[in-house]
Amino acid sequence: MWKSTAPTEGTMTTQSPIFIDPAWGNPALVFWHNFQTKGFGYRVNLQIDRQWSEVRRGDAPTTGWVQEVINLKDYKGENLSFNFTSTVVVRFLTPNISVNWYIQDVQIVPDYKPSP
Repeated sequence: MWKSTAPTEGTMTTQSPIFIDPAWGNPALVFWHNFQTKGFGYRVNLQIDRQWSEVRRGDAPTTGWVQEVINLKDYKGENLSFNFTSTVVVRFLTPNISVNWYIQDVQIVPDYKPSP
């Protein structure tokens, strides 16, 4: 599990690129997160050929653990790196505020099928 806590920004990045096989039916980046916030945001980025692109952004708190699924079909045949970044909007922070982003069970699923 990874945790980012305000008032600092936090970043988690894959150590090595991950190849998205063209033979995979419905590749997806799947993870669970619990986002407790006020004046705080998050981004999920992916990198191809040294260029980072934002694929998900949020700033609303979750009610407990929530599964996120990011479709990777458009990236078949590419080597991808992933980056999770928490961002702090300083004007909203007060001394006793608790701001946390927890991430766990991060995986690349070759043929993601949503639950019914």
